[in-house]
Amino acid sequence: MIIQIFLFILSVSAMFLISRTESWKKWGYPIGLASQPFWIISSVQNETWGILALSCCYTITWIMGIYNYFIKGKSKKEIWSDLLFWNDKMIWKEKK
Repeated sequence: MIIQIFLFILSVSAMFLISRTESWKKWGYPIGLASQPFWIISSVQNETWGILALSCCYTITWIMGIYNYFIKGKSKKEIWSDLLFWNDKMIWKEKK
C-alpha cells in the first residue's frame, strides 16, 4: 500500500510540474526519476513485465530531462547553483 501511495504522489507531482511553463518545471524530472524505483518494485511484485519495460523507458526519459535541464551546456558553478535553489545567499563569491 505504501508503494502505491508513493507511486501516486510522485508520478502526479512530476506530471504536474513538467506541464508547467514556469522556470521550476524542471523539478518534475528529478521527482519523476524518484518515482521509478516504486514502479519497478510494484511491477516485479505483480509480475507485470510490460509495465517493467515501460518503467525502464521512463527512467531513461527522466534522466534525459535531468541532463537537458540541469547539466547540458552549464558550468559546474551553474549546475551547483541550480541544485541549491533554496539558498538565498551567494554561495559562489567572485574572487577579486
